[in-house]
Amino acid sequence: MIHPPPAPPPPPTTTRPTTSRTNPGPIYDNALRLLARHDLATICAWLGIPARPDTIDRGEALPAATLHADLIAETAPGHLTHVEFVRAPGNDMTRRMLDHRARIMTLHPHHTLTQHVVVLAQGTVPPLLTDGEEFTLHLHITYLRDQNPAPLLADPALAPLAVLAHATDRTQRINHLRHTLTVINTVGDGHHRHDLVHTAATLDDVLTLTPEPPQQHNPTP
Repeated sequence: MIHPPPAPPPPPTTTRPTTSRTNPGPIYDNALRLLARHDLATICAWLGIPARPDTIDRGEALPAATLHADLIAETAPGHLTHVEFVRAPGNDMTRRMLDHRARIMTLHPHHTLTQHVVVLAQGTVPPLLTDGEEFTLHLHITYLRDQNPAPLLADPALAPLAVLAHATDRTQRINHLRHTLTVINTVGDGHHRHDLVHTAATLDDVLTLTPEPPQQHNPTP
């Protein structure tokens, strides 16, 4: 009895890395870097950072580890601003900012530096990190959940941020997204418009991946 030759082994497959729903990775960082790439000065102005129209993006990998800053901008000669966008900050956020500061100042020793944290969803960040009387780190903290959506919707460069602005319920948040897309649709450049829509859609997913804080129930007397 003649047996047929064995079937050849299947070709090797390449598995693309996927993003876990519980560990979304840097997708929000990347979306917000994309937003800042188009209109960096506008993002700086929203955060209250004095910046020239020709503000320069100095974003780069920092030495000593695979640490990447979300945004480093040269807002004036000799002055840098560092911004981190965080979905839900951990307890070590201020120390992480200190780590960023040390590495940025190592690369740019003759610059002054201000640091901002933009919280996209839940959680808080202490604005100060102190070591007794020896050292104090000052941070500027912005909570998107407390922001009025109207000023954000007034400028297409900021409109994607409005999807996470203050809202009392999901219906109001859906309206924020609808108004955001309406504003973005006024942008003439197709590539820019696509990037803005991508950022808005990515940010709209933030609250899906961030558990709501537990509700406080008052016991019935």
